[in-house]
Amino acid sequence: MLSRIYKCLSRYFVDKEVFDAAETLEQYGFPRKSAIKEIAAIVLFLAIVSLVIWLVVRRFGFERVAWSQAFTAILSLGFAIIAYRQWRAARHEISRSSVHAHEMAPQ
Repeated sequence: MLSRIYKCLSRYFVDKEVFDAAETLEQYGFPRKSAIKEIAAIVLFLAIVSLVIWLVVRRFGFERVAWSQAFTAILSLGFAIIAYRQWRAARHEISRSSVHAHEMAPQ
């Protein structure tokens, strides 16, 4: 349900060609990953990391910090994860395009 809402809202921000390409890929059996699922997985991971850090601080009696500082650290970790995933996707796209260019080059 969330992915349908996301798809409807994103039509205003994404070119029609992108959606046409995604639908064509789905017709050939290449499902597109849901951005909502990926973001939910990242948020779940950050929540688990936050819980583990909170338990360690509480168990060993470390000095506590303001919630705004802790939230900033967790948010920075989330941004780092998203940036890494974007870098990996770009790297994969570049390697795919170079392989495609090599296949298309005259022998």
